[in-house]
Amino acid sequence: MPKRGDFVWGKMRSFPWWPAVIIDPNDCGRDEVAENSFWVFWFGDHKVAEIKSEKLLDFKQHFTKRCISNIGKSLKQAIEEVLVILARRHHIKFSDPSSLFDWAKKGFKTKLPASYVESNSSELPSIVLNALKSSKFQRKSESESEEEDESEISNTLADVFKGCISLEDICIMCCKPHGRIVMKHPLFIGGVCLDCKKAAKKIAMGKTRYICVICGLGGELVLCSLSNCLRSYCKVCLDYMALKDSYSKILKNDNWRCYFCEINPNPRCFIKRRENFHSVPVELPAVPEEKLPISVMASNNAALTILMKKKFEIGVYRTETANKPEHVKGKKKIKDSDEYADFGDEEFAEIRPDFIYGSFFVSSISFCPSTSSTDDRKTCLDAFAAAFYRFLFRLDNARLCKPFVFFIFLSDGNLLDAEVMSRVMQFLTVDPVKIELSSKYLYLWTNVPPFKYDNFY
Repeated sequence: MPKRGDFVWGKMRSFPWWPAVIIDPNDCGRDEVAENSFWVFWFGDHKVAEIKSEKLLDFKQHFTKRCISNIGKSLKQAIEEVLVILARRHHIKFSDPSSLFDWAKKGFKTKLPASYVESNSSELPSIVLNALKSSKFQRKSESESEEEDESEISNTLADVFKGCISLEDICIMCCKPHGRIVMKHPLFIGGVCLDCKKAAKKIAMGKTRYICVICGLGGELVLCSLSNCLRSYCKVCLDYMALKDSYSKILKNDNWRCYFCEINPNPRCFIKRRENFHSVPVELPAVPEEKLPISVMASNNAALTILMKKKFEIGVYRTETANKPEHVKGKKKIKDSDEYADFGDEEFAEIRPDFIYGSFFVSSISFCPSTSSTDDRKTCLDAFAAAFYRFLFRLDNARLCKPFVFFIFLSDGNLLDAEVMSRVMQFLTVDPVKIELSSKYLYLWTNVPPFKYDNFY
């Protein structure tokens, strides 16, 4: 069984295997874990989470298998953090952390006796200790004035229930009533104070690996059962903002759908999904000095035509068009595949998409809202759902490889009623742009700035 200080690979749902170190509950100010579970500190993003033993592997023994040839930048940086620590313990000299990958793949060879290396293995590295000592792990009821904080937060939420104040008037990330609200929470109804603004922006950009989507911190997390959601919620937020005993009930429910996927109508549940996202600011990545070719995953070749007209340099463009062989046109490599599931972790790590494009049109299916039958509509909605979740699958996996991914999803407007529109907005967290054509109208969801801010159409 792993012990404190052991380096491991950890696995959560559909996320890739990630490097971590075993820590004690006292190290991170958390409660004792259940049997056969451990607290881990994730390298790279420096969060903590509770992981079951069957989802943990020894870092050294499984390095070659888990460290594939082409990995995303975030995962590479996380692995380098571990390799630097191990190299220093083994007295290995290096000039560039990237050079340590070859040393690791050769079995972490060292001239030092094993007893010398293992003597300090239970000690946590300084990078871990410094992160754990930071204020971000002193949460809500875990501060020095625990009883005062609990009373203050409870009174604040009671005022919300009575209607004296609204959720938008308080910061739902820390539930402190006196913080100055500087923005709206990106996913749920409520405000965000200045102290929590940085964490809120990470949530808005989809950087929610191993953290609660309400407060932006780690801890005892529960995950939504929907494979295309991947949102997690911590015990502290559920204890304060959800119904009584929600956390324990969720643990017993293998098919639990989170507060973002299914709305809880109970007025005592303060976790309420935001329906309109136009007021939520999104911080775009800085423009690099050197422009590089972009990698694209798309549902068809329509986006390729537009990107070429806009004079984008395309390095890789992969679609899902069936029964077409891989071919190369100039510098643009195009590979078509039959099913979206064909894109595995290795392929996403290799392609590292910058842009995801998806679309659905009913022109090939005879459909008119006023004359079509219920069966026709159901057929169209089933096809729409398949296209949308294929797009969402790619977007979620692309976000594991890069800190920011641009996307566009385009659909016929005739098919989309209020319920379908709400469901799409729920997953993409952006409002649609309505495009009116002579014979029909379209809805477009995107985080590409020109569409949203410069009235591109």
